[in-house]
Amino acid sequence: DEVFLAALSMGVDGAVGCTLNYMCRQYYELYQAFRRGDLRTALALQSTVNRVVAVVGSFGTPGALTKAPLRLLGFDEMDEGRLPIRPLTPEEWERLRTELAAAGFFALERV
Repeated sequence: DEVFLAALSMGVDGAVGCTLNYMCRQYYELYQAFRRGDLRTALALQSTVNRVVAVVGSFGTPGALTKAPLRLLGFDEMDEGRLPIRPLTPEEWERLRTELAAAGFFALERV
């Protein structure tokens, strides 16, 4: 996810990643900016998503990377995953919410 722009510059046509599920607009706009040759915008978008990737990656559990941000966006039907994925503790939920807010995650435009 955090090397999407670099991958585009090496000739890939797309990507499969965890954060694409909840930041699809940012990745789409990054892709379009790259195709237009607007590298300044593409780099700014890559930097934005990298801040979120750094936050969710710091938790070391796939649940924080994939499902927890979706729940924080209001997708309450998302479970926390199955074993061996460890659910987040209440303290981790609060830390995730706080750090994502600081990274600008909740201010990102949604599709």
